Parts: sequence; C-alpha cells; structure tokens
Amino acid sequence: MFFGKNAAACLLTLTGLSTVLASSKEATSATVSGLKIYAYGSDINGQPVFYSDGNAYIGSVAPPGTGTSVNITFSTTDTSSPHSVWSISANTTSSGDSSAPPFPDNSLSFYIVPNGTFTAAGFGSNASLPSGSVTSGFILFGKQIAYKGDDGKLLLQFWAAATNATGVWGLYWNAAGAAIDGAFPVVLKTTAPTVLTI
Repeated sequence: MFFGKNAAACLLTLTGLSTVLASSKEATSATVSGLKIYAYGSDINGQPVFYSDGNAYIGSVAPPGTGTSVNITFSTTDTSSPHSVWSISANTTSSGDSSAPPFPDNSLSFYIVPNGTFTAAGFGSNASLPSGSVTSGFILFGKQIAYKGDDGKLLLQFWAAATNATGVWGLYWNAAGAAIDGAFPVVLKTTAPTVLTI
C-alpha cells in the first residue's frame, strides 16, 4: 500500500470536504423558488412557517380570530446574498383550496425589525412595511435561515411566542436575545421534518 492509514483517512476527509463545499456553492448560487421553511425549537419539531393577515406564524392551523391564513413558499434570487429579498407565494394547491390566492405571487416580502426588542416577523409590500423593518439580509447558512447585519455578523434571533391556539406560535425577531415569558428561540430551516412510516 502506498499510503499509511493516516494518509488515507486525510484523503477521504479532504474528498468529503471538497464535495460538501462544491455542493453547498451549487445550492446557494442560483435563483430558488418554492422553498418551504420549517421551525425547530424546544416545543416545535419542524412546523411550517405560514402567512396570516400579514404576520408570520408557525404551525399547521390558523390562529382563531384571524382573517386570511395560507401556507406559503418562499422565493429569492440568491440564497447566499444578503442583498436578496425573500418574497412569498400562496401555496393554495397543497391544501386542496381552489380559490384565488389572497395576494399575487411574489408581491409580499418577508421582513423583521432588526433593532426592535421583541417584534413580530411578517410579510408586506414596500408601501406597508413597519418602521425600521428590513426585507433583505437573509441568507442560507447551511440549511438555516440567518440574518446578516450591517456589521457582517450572522444573527439567529428568531423566536416563537405562544398564541391563544394550541400548536400555533407567532414568529418574532428578538434582537437582544433576552428571555421572554411564553417564548423560546427557534431555528428556521429549509429541511422538512422526518416522517416515520411503519
């Protein structure tokens, strides 16, 4: 054998690393549409992010007392660029709903208020965004959604807050990262939960 055990292990590691780097570059350099986002946290194991009356929620049922609620998919021109906007489209076909979507495809953008203390994340057009909100800065860090601040730091300050419905949480940005009663940190991922079949 030409290589010792350690040399062979190093070559295998480098081969695997170069494959991961090449595939992650390929996955993040093109326009992406139809992207579903799921939340993971202490009480949430892969629940989808959805639209309800302009706000972002986590779960599979609409909160009581809201008007328009719909499953969504995300689109962006470049998941690795903090300058790209993440817009949404209503995913009415997945629920068997044949009615017209509540908003035109890609007309609303995902936003957070990065300098707020604990503020709801949501969806809006340029004319309807709250003061201090941003619609760009979001990137994929592996399979996680991160926010890249003006200083270049990647921030993961998404939180879920309980609503008046079991199994439904509001999605918030917690700039300070301070503990909030009834809320906990979550990670937003493009990875769907594993479904076990027996």
